[in-house]
Amino acid sequence: MKALAAALALATCAAVPPVVERPASLAMIEEASGGRLGVVLLDDEGKVLLSHRDEERFAFCSSFKVALAGAAFEKARQGAIDLDASVTFSRDDFPGYQPVMEAKLDGESGTTTLREAIDATVSVSDNLAANLLIDAIGGPEEVTSFWRSWHDPVTRLDRRETALNENAAGDPRDSSSPRAMADMMRRLIDGGLLPQENADQLARLTHKATTGLDRVRAGLPEGWSAGGKTGTCKPEGQPGQQVNDVGWVRAPDGRLYWFAVMLDRPTVSGAEAKAMHARVGEIIAASLAD
Repeated sequence: MKALAAALALATCAAVPPVVERPASLAMIEEASGGRLGVVLLDDEGKVLLSHRDEERFAFCSSFKVALAGAAFEKARQGAIDLDASVTFSRDDFPGYQPVMEAKLDGESGTTTLREAIDATVSVSDNLAANLLIDAIGGPEEVTSFWRSWHDPVTRLDRRETALNENAAGDPRDSSSPRAMADMMRRLIDGGLLPQENADQLARLTHKATTGLDRVRAGLPEGWSAGGKTGTCKPEGQPGQQVNDVGWVRAPDGRLYWFAVMLDRPTVSGAEAKAMHARVGEIIAASLAD
């Protein structure tokens, strides 16, 4: 079995009411959202099983953080950074939402390791931890160069947190496509891009991440397991809002699948936008059951 199955004895998703009616189509969900919806579902070899606007460009918001962690692991493998060395930061470095790093403050400054920053970045989406990784790697351009070396010509990082969440209309910065995002996660965790130990750690971190429990995972039936990384650009009601979820699901038969759901500029409430992600989760499960 590949890295993900070998790394985890995965718990199944929390039980949800069974889906009685066949879920609405992806186009219907997009129309109801008032925004633009990008969706892709890949099998464990990267074949597209389900798609809607899967090659269009969307802001990735925080969903890029698994790929960022992968670049940090690669930089360490090359000997350019030490994941266990101490890194110092100050309160002035806080970009907004840094619960793990804030807990490490002693007065006006704190220390962490880059290994701890990887954990905080992926599992709770700590923004300061992400910036520490970006800086250690050499900045946004260097992060993007790692992704290019992994044959991803689409995903690009141009700014740090939280400027990367701007999502201005027509701006290609800090963006990707659903297909590129899902395939990058597949190759990082289960496709041999990283050494086994690093891939296993990403598998565990995405599984324990709690930020996506009310998105795609909420629509999966009992007996399925999943993990992933969410991203939200802008608070509800602000221009440029986006609601993302990128991750993996394991069906009851043990097969692994990889997904990305990116909802740009919805006009519905934040709770409704997340419920639409759950509906996509229902569609994913139903499509694989056919």
